[in-house]
Amino acid sequence: MHDIQQIAIHEAGHVLGHILTRRPFAFVTIEPSELKIHTDGKSLGYLQPTMPYYHDKASYSRLTPPEFFQNFSEDVTILSAYVAQRIFSKDFDRTGSKTDFLALNKSGLINQPEPLRTAYKKFLIAYTFQLLSLNVHKQILLRIADELVRNKTLTYEQVQKIVDQYGCGT
Repeated sequence: MHDIQQIAIHEAGHVLGHILTRRPFAFVTIEPSELKIHTDGKSLGYLQPTMPYYHDKASYSRLTPPEFFQNFSEDVTILSAYVAQRIFSKDFDRTGSKTDFLALNKSGLINQPEPLRTAYKKFLIAYTFQLLSLNVHKQILLRIADELVRNKTLTYEQVQKIVDQYGCGT
C-alpha cells in the first residue's frame, strides 16, 4: 500500500514546479477514478499539462533562449516531484519517480554530449533542490499536499490561490 501523503507530496512537487516556471496545467489528481481515465490505471497521481512537452533532441547550441527555457522548465517540473519527496523524507516509495526519470531522460538538454550532460544534470538537481528548499516553498508544498489529500483533485486556479496566500510573487 502506498502512503497517500507521500503521493500528494510527489504531485505537489510537480504542481509547484509548474507554478514557479509559469507552466499552466489543467488539474492534478490522486483520485482513483480520475487516474483510470487519464492514465494507464497504475499511476498513483497525475497532472494534466496544458502546454505540450517538447522532447526533440536539438543541440543546445541551436536552442534559442525561449527554447532553452522551455526545455529547462520542463525538466524542473519533472524533477520537482522527486525533490519534494526527498526534502520531506529520505525513505520513500520511488515508484512515481521512476516514471518521471524515464520522462526526464527524453530531455533535449539531458541528452547532450559530455561534458554538458553531466554539468547540466548537476545544475538541474542543485537548482531544483535549492528552489524547493526555500522555507516558503516547503510550506506551500505541504499545504498543496494537504489540500490534495483532502480534495483528491485540484485545478490550476485552486493551486494558484494557495500559492498567492504566501505572497511569493510568482
